Amino acid sequence: MFSTLLYMIPVLLIGGVIAYVFSQQQKKATKNIDMDALRNDKKQVSQEFLDRQVPYLKEWMKGNPIDACTSATLPSNMGDFVKTAIKDTIRQSLTYNNTNTVETPAFFILSGKELHFINTDKHSDLSEHIVFDVEKLQTAEIKFAGAKREMGLNMSALSGQDHPKVYDIVIESDKGKSILQAIDRIVNSSFTDTDISQMFKGGYAVDMAKAKITSEYFFEKLGEFYPNLKVEVTH
Repeated sequence: MFSTLLYMIPVLLIGGVIAYVFSQQQKKATKNIDMDALRNDKKQVSQEFLDRQVPYLKEWMKGNPIDACTSATLPSNMGDFVKTAIKDTIRQSLTYNNTNTVETPAFFILSGKELHFINTDKHSDLSEHIVFDVEKLQTAEIKFAGAKREMGLNMSALSGQDHPKVYDIVIESDKGKSILQAIDRIVNSSFTDTDISQMFKGGYAVDMAKAKITSEYFFEKLGEFYPNLKVEVTH
């Protein structure tokens, strides 16, 4: 066991150094990004980002246009996280597998005036596709819900850094009110094109900037179609 600890110490140190260097590179690269220039053509930036980082959405939309998109999630809190963890533990003890219930990439997509909610499974395959029509969206509500929670925790408050923020979209259905959350950027777990070498050269920071612009465009278009769902989202 002692030898294992001796082996782990340099590994952890190296990992910490790499993480620090990466963080510093991203901060430097972020400062050099002209967000105003990107905002001059949000539609083009959004389309290019869609084609490169989330091209699978076009396949799942089956020919329906994608006018704007952003990441989505389901509301959660610490209690939900604990319940999920307990369920996973019980499931593992009964089935002898290591499958955990994790948050998978989900999206809101504007196609014309319809709003599509797309969710994926643990294999990143399409698992759910719900379409909200004009009638439902005209009576929907939107409100700022704070920083996105990770494992039930507000990581933005803990780290003091910029983390994704979410907006509750409340939609009436036959079964009552449904609440889904739109995230103020495309989250990086959805990216398909991640070049490690480019990440250390600042390419990751550029992708994250474009992910934010793509989301800004989504909220902008949503508000144009539905004034009751208008919010100002800028970074």
